[in-house]
Amino acid sequence: MPEVLHGLLFDNPSTVERYPRTKIKIDELMVIWASLSDSVRTAPKAFPNPPKSPQATHYTIGSIEKLKPVKLTNSGDWSPELNERSPQAQKRLSGEVAPWLVPNQSLSPTKLSPAAQRRVIHSPAGRSRKTSGTQNSTVAHIPQFYFPQLLSVPAVDPVLELHQLKEVFSQDTTGSGITIDPHFLMVCKEVCGFPSFFATPFLEKAAGPGATHVTLDQLLRFWEVHLKGKDRHERLFNMMRQPHLSYLQPADFVPWLNELLEYHPGLEFLKATPDFQKAYVETVIARIFFTCNTQRNKRLSLPELRRSNIVEMFTTVDEETDINEVKTYFSYEHFYVIYCKFWELDTDHDQLLSPADLVRYGNYGLLTCVIDRIFSLYCASDKMTFDEFVYFIVAEEDKTTLQSLAYWFTLVDLDGDGIISPSELEYFYREQSIRLECIPHDPIRFRDVLCQMHDMIEPAVRNRFTLLDLKSCRMGGNLFNVFLNIHKFLGFEHADPFVGHEDRLAMGITDWDRFADTEYARLAAEEDEVAEFTEVSSRRVNFEESGFGKHVESPF
Repeated sequence: MPEVLHGLLFDNPSTVERYPRTKIKIDELMVIWASLSDSVRTAPKAFPNPPKSPQATHYTIGSIEKLKPVKLTNSGDWSPELNERSPQAQKRLSGEVAPWLVPNQSLSPTKLSPAAQRRVIHSPAGRSRKTSGTQNSTVAHIPQFYFPQLLSVPAVDPVLELHQLKEVFSQDTTGSGITIDPHFLMVCKEVCGFPSFFATPFLEKAAGPGATHVTLDQLLRFWEVHLKGKDRHERLFNMMRQPHLSYLQPADFVPWLNELLEYHPGLEFLKATPDFQKAYVETVIARIFFTCNTQRNKRLSLPELRRSNIVEMFTTVDEETDINEVKTYFSYEHFYVIYCKFWELDTDHDQLLSPADLVRYGNYGLLTCVIDRIFSLYCASDKMTFDEFVYFIVAEEDKTTLQSLAYWFTLVDLDGDGIISPSELEYFYREQSIRLECIPHDPIRFRDVLCQMHDMIEPAVRNRFTLLDLKSCRMGGNLFNVFLNIHKFLGFEHADPFVGHEDRLAMGITDWDRFADTEYARLAAEEDEVAEFTEVSSRRVNFEESGFGKHVESPF
């Protein structure tokens, strides 16, 4: 190999000018060759007389040791690192070389984990290490780089936190423990990092159900097991979950949200209506699980909690007095819109929706075949519950989120192969075209609509729409609007879907926020009209009852 490189580079310098990429590849191969243990011994023999031409690369033992290391890309090619701001690049610029590329400086196998050592020993390279001494230095010892049980670094030093706990409990001079207000509230919010409405359930977790006081010993026992050395996400996870489970269920959120209803000033008016309180809690939980539970199994895992914004939203709603300003999960106006929509469809008020009820949603906009798919995929029985309706309405009115795209992608993917094909789209478009004829509307051929979707989404493979294609296209939700909803299809045909979309995104307004705000304004206006009509009717009745409004016969 060195002799070949010598001939290519030194005997024919014009090669460098004619094939610059060849020179780069040869440089990379030289780095690989230089990493072998025999390189230092064979280099003088390979290059007995280095050339003087400035156009040729001058390799010496010293220059070989200073060559930049390379990495193996996913395609199998060797390529140099390009990010010069990384710590590894800074080391290379300073002349340091990675230990696995410097001869006779391979990493010691004692630094490997037992599992990694077994993989090296039983691999083909590991077996050749035992049988061939010449290949001993060519096998790199790769250290363990994946630690599945590694926890994130806690935000607070446990020693400092313990000192803060003892300082707060120093106010307990009697030894009977501290109460919620003000001392344990300080422990909950300032020391442990929980929102203030966690204080009462937190105290009961540490001291027992129904307890009003907690001692330092009781709190430390709970702190050692569930909170010490944990970050905010794992602390909240351990606080809310059942002791025998490794995930959060929807019911685990109920006591904590009940405390929010009890103490938040923006929800105080709901205390007089327990039914609305219950519906509000169900709505918040359903929105949380729709957004964060990507597995759709009603089991919120710790990794899902870490990827979500639940902890941040709990803190935000605790500090914000106007509940409607917290549009993510907790807005009362959003809850009111969802509940009123459900109430309008639930004509028999049994808290369940049948397919005949749901088909009336959006002025009969959804296709009947879509309704059938919704009940077969997303409803546990032949009736839709309130939390299932929350999933549906959020997915229907905002198709820009990843969760909504996955909701409708699964529905349209009839064969479940992870690809939406033209035949599957045509299945839904048959009913759509029949509705267009009944409006009446000029007929639109399926292939024309399909071509328009291709131009908008630009899938990686033609006639094969994947979920990744829809996620990559910010307007991917229009695919479902066109094929599944007659009113949104007409809106897509007669209006530019891009108009105003970028402005709303820049202002942080989602399609769901826009829909909820519009519907809440409409419902509020309707209530004002009803109240005004009721007031006028009441005045008229009172006027007639007073006798002034009765017809009196003229004596003449």
